[in-house]
Amino acid sequence: MDKTTSDPINKILFSYYRGLLSENEIIEIKTELNKIDFELILHDQSGIIYNSLEDFTNMIFVAIHSSIILNIISGVAENAVWDTIKLVLIKIWNKVKDKKVTRLSAGNNKKEIGVTFGVKAKLDKNTEYDFRLDGDLTEKTTLLAIDKIIDFLKEQSINTKYQPSNYVKFCPETKEWEKVDVLKEIRKKVDEK
Repeated sequence: MDKTTSDPINKILFSYYRGLLSENEIIEIKTELNKIDFELILHDQSGIIYNSLEDFTNMIFVAIHSSIILNIISGVAENAVWDTIKLVLIKIWNKVKDKKVTRLSAGNNKKEIGVTFGVKAKLDKNTEYDFRLDGDLTEKTTLLAIDKIIDFLKEQSINTKYQPSNYVKFCPETKEWEKVDVLKEIRKKVDEK
C-alpha cells in the first residue's frame, strides 16, 4: 500500500482516556497498524466533560473511516487490513474490558462505572454505526462479534439524509448484531424511575 499520511483512508482514530492503556500498549497498537501503512490518531478525552449516556455510547472507541470500511466491504482492501484492525480491536478490548472510571455527576457525586468500548464505523456522511463490545462477553464471542461487523455493514442501506449514529449491540444468543432503539430504551429508563 502506498499512501501518504494526509490520506484519511490510512488513519484509524482511537478515542480513549489517558491511563486506561499504558504508553507501551499504545505503541504496540501503532506498530501493528504501521505494518499495513496505517496511522493511529489518538484523541485523549481525559478531563473533557460529556453528557452521560454511557448505556448508549462507547466511552472509548476506535473510529474507522468510511473509505476503509467501503474498501473492506467491496473487497478492494487486502484481507490483512481487516485482520490487523481486528487484532487491534481485540487487543484494546482485552486491556479495557475490566477497567473502571469514576463519573462525576450533579452535586459532585462520584460513581465508579465500567468502561464501555466499541467501534464507530461510518459508511458515508449520513450513515454511521456504533458497535458496543461489552466487557462481559467472552473473548471467543467478542472475536465472533468483530468478525460479523463487516457482514452487518454489508446488509445496511445508506441513509439519503443525515441520521444520528445507530447504536448496535451483539447478541450472544443469536450471534448477530442488533440495532438498539435508543429513544425507546431511554423512555423505558425514565418510566422505571
